[in-house]
Amino acid sequence: GEPLEVSEDPLQDLVRNGVAMVPAVLSSETTAELYDFVLKDLAEARAAVEADPGLKHRYFSRHIRQTRSSATAAQTRWELQLPRNDVTQRALEEVLGGPV
Repeated sequence: GEPLEVSEDPLQDLVRNGVAMVPAVLSSETTAELYDFVLKDLAEARAAVEADPGLKHRYFSRHIRQTRSSATAAQTRWELQLPRNDVTQRALEEVLGGPV
């Protein structure tokens, strides 16, 4: 899809897009690894749920309130339940500033 518009106001971006960029929280290396991991995991989860809808809550949160920023916008939120592994652990530690 098209890249989301990013402004100088993360709160406004969150309201408009359902997501916001917070710069300089993750290292470039962790960002790239996490991005690749999430896209791969999301594709696998969506395929698994398409094959067996009963698996939906194994991969995705039960109470997704809004998956789009507007009725005509592309879906930007899946609330994928990521496993705790080396990539997600490193991201958590960078975001929180220490061990989790």
